[in-house]
Amino acid sequence: MWVKVCGFTDVANTVNAVRTGIDAVGLNFFEGSKRFVTPATAESICRTLKVSSDDSPTVRQLTRLSLRRSHMVDVVGLFVNSPAEDVIRISQQLDLDAIQFHGGEGIDDIQQVHRECDDITVIRAVRVNRSGLEEAIQHCRGLAVQIPNIVFLLDALVAGQFGGTGAMVDPDVIDTFCHAFVGHRVVIAGGLTPETVSSVVTRHAPWGVDTASGVEDSPGQKNIERVEQFIANAKRPRC
Repeated sequence: MWVKVCGFTDVANTVNAVRTGIDAVGLNFFEGSKRFVTPATAESICRTLKVSSDDSPTVRQLTRLSLRRSHMVDVVGLFVNSPAEDVIRISQQLDLDAIQFHGGEGIDDIQQVHRECDDITVIRAVRVNRSGLEEAIQHCRGLAVQIPNIVFLLDALVAGQFGGTGAMVDPDVIDTFCHAFVGHRVVIAGGLTPETVSSVVTRHAPWGVDTASGVEDSPGQKNIERVEQFIANAKRPRC
């Protein structure tokens, strides 16, 4: 189970959270977000998380998104309708492990970035409800043809918001999406907390889970005890 905690805004909080054993940190480059991180702060975070080239592999590497092992954990950059040149520049400058597209980007937009950053994993986040589910599935099918190793992330659709709302995805929507993408890596987000993640993992058996507001004291500041609880409940062995 790949566990990502998204929306870090400072070095110390990120490092403390990484020590709990999370698999990935998310850095939000959408300026309209309460968890926006400046490129300068993001660079400091990434520099701190760098792994020296002579570090020996660990078991955790088996669940990593990237084989490059450039950081202690996967570092994911979240972008919302950003110009392709900005996404490419920031991703390469910070040596990101994954690029998460969280807006209304089209297949051509994502492909343009992927061509320039083909060693960086692509995560396509889709904000879904029942009425838009079939359109989202068709969009993701088109991407899967172009980018075979793509990761799909399901988030709740809240009008005017791009994630981090605390709203959960309809379980029936998750079931339908996961059935459509058997064999692909699917991550569930949207309102997950230490109290809710276990039942979500048990029902849907996703490849990964993602949380932001569910483990926070305030936007961008993670409560380390809740992060630990989230990991324990997400990774608990199941029959």
